Formats: sequence, structure tokens, C-alpha cells
Amino acid sequence: MENISLILSVLATALGLVSMYFSKFKVGKLLVLPVRLYRLIGWTSGDNRIMQLTLPLTFVNTGTSFRSIHDLRIRVALPEKKESLILEWLEERDHLSSMNEREEKRTFPVAPVLNAYESKNRIYTFQSRSHATELVKSMETTEEERAFPCFLEYRNIGENWKQLLKFQIHYCGRQKTEMDFDKING
Repeated sequence: MENISLILSVLATALGLVSMYFSKFKVGKLLVLPVRLYRLIGWTSGDNRIMQLTLPLTFVNTGTSFRSIHDLRIRVALPEKKESLILEWLEERDHLSSMNEREEKRTFPVAPVLNAYESKNRIYTFQSRSHATELVKSMETTEEERAFPCFLEYRNIGENWKQLLKFQIHYCGRQKTEMDFDKING
């Protein structure tokens, strides 16, 4: 009877040490909660059409070691085009109310670092580059609302882009007054 209790206690201790070792170094996953709202604006800047997308993102680290994100972008798939519209990470804010303040509390993009089992919620803004004018114009071919699939992607130093989240944005094209304004200035 003493041999059985000794064997069970040794096995329980070994199992406890092994489980502690694996739980301490478990990488886990980096998750993003689904996007429920966003603000999508298209405007003219000189001869270029620019698209800007602002949305709240909540990042969740499910592992026991910290995670860091070096760069973010949103890739908008356009059905008529072979290439996608890339919206680059422009800025971030602490909360939505700072969007309407005169002295906005926005910062340059800083790599979010998440500790073990931590989540962070921030407001992120992404914007297309000026050379993507034709891709933005292809989204504005009709005035009816259309859905475009979007992919939130991230990368770390020395790695390729990885997909974090897939969602859809709805865009209704250029407004009639904006098209008339472009004709006057064009």
C-alpha cells in the first residue's frame, strides 16, 4: 500500500511540473474581436481619391507570454480588380470621444504589446495612399451600396503579412454633390 501511494505522489508531482512548464511557455493566439462599427470616408485630395477607414479594434492575447504587433494594414478586396486596395495604419486614439475634440488625443501608430491574457481596445485609422486613386475610384462606380470584403493583417519584424480578421465594409459610392464638385474643378 505504501508503494502505491509513493508511486501516485511521484506521478502527480511529475504531472504538475510538466503542466506548469507548458502553461508558462504557451504562446497562445492573437485574436481580434469582430468589427461592429466603422467610419469610411472617401475624399478628393488634389487629383487623387483617398479612402480612410476608422474603427475600434480589440486585440486579445490568449497565451502566457507577451505578444507584440509591429505593423497593421487593411486589405480591401475589389471584385473587378486583380489587386486589392491597401489601407495603411495611420493613427490611433484612446477612445471615440476624442474624435470630435478640437485638440485630438491621437498618436502615431505604436506597436501594441499585450501581456499574458491581456486585451487592448483602441480606435485605429487606416488610409489609402495617393497612388491608389484608380482602386478607390473602382469602388465608386455605382451609387448603390455595395459590400467589400476586408482583411485585417499584421506582421512582425522579418515576417510576412498574416490575416487576423475578415469582415465587410459597405460603401455607397460617391455622393451626387461630390461628383458635381469634381466636374466643376476638373
